[in-house]
Amino acid sequence: MMSPVQPPRVAIWMVRLFTPDKEAESIIGDLLEEFRYFTNNSGVSFARKWCWRQSLNSVLHLFGSAIRQFWRSIVVVAVAGFFLLRFVGELFEHMLFAVLRKYQVADHHFGIYVLCATYGAEIAHVIGVFLAGFVVALLAKGKEMFATLTLSIVLCGLAIIASGVMLVKNGDDWLVWRLLPWSFADCCTIAVAGAIVRTRRLRRLAINLHITH
Repeated sequence: MMSPVQPPRVAIWMVRLFTPDKEAESIIGDLLEEFRYFTNNSGVSFARKWCWRQSLNSVLHLFGSAIRQFWRSIVVVAVAGFFLLRFVGELFEHMLFAVLRKYQVADHHFGIYVLCATYGAEIAHVIGVFLAGFVVALLAKGKEMFATLTLSIVLCGLAIIASGVMLVKNGDDWLVWRLLPWSFADCCTIAVAGAIVRTRRLRRLAINLHITH
């Protein structure tokens, strides 16, 4: 006996991330039911493409609805996250260079110092950004993805504006192309942190629901 065709897991996971807890069962249930309908009537390939398209549309709709309904709380958390990011994002870099200075690494192991001052500093920065996104997601209980994505979008917008100003003033695009990738990486890191917190919360809710029943 053949097992039933399953919809794209990543697509369903994306919808779960953005679906309010009380509406999750209804929205996901409707999506799965329509997927089975298209699988039986239009083929697996069409059904999978439809599922991806519908999932992306659902995410955009849910994101827009949440921003309109909870924009005050989401903006407050995102602004707090912005200032937290300014602090935590640089904290680990300062700690790294404090250790390098304390043990005089530049004097005794210059090669290691250069490695730490370049790649090590970049890794420390990413860790700080991830922790900031993690805290923002924890504060935005139930709205983890909306808060972290709002913060990511604001950061991306600021990075693009700053890059444009630098390009106009200096006329040198080398620094711009170095700034933008790292800015976009920060935005993705914050979104990933939000997805991790939201996924863990969904698992806890599922376990509690299973125990209740």
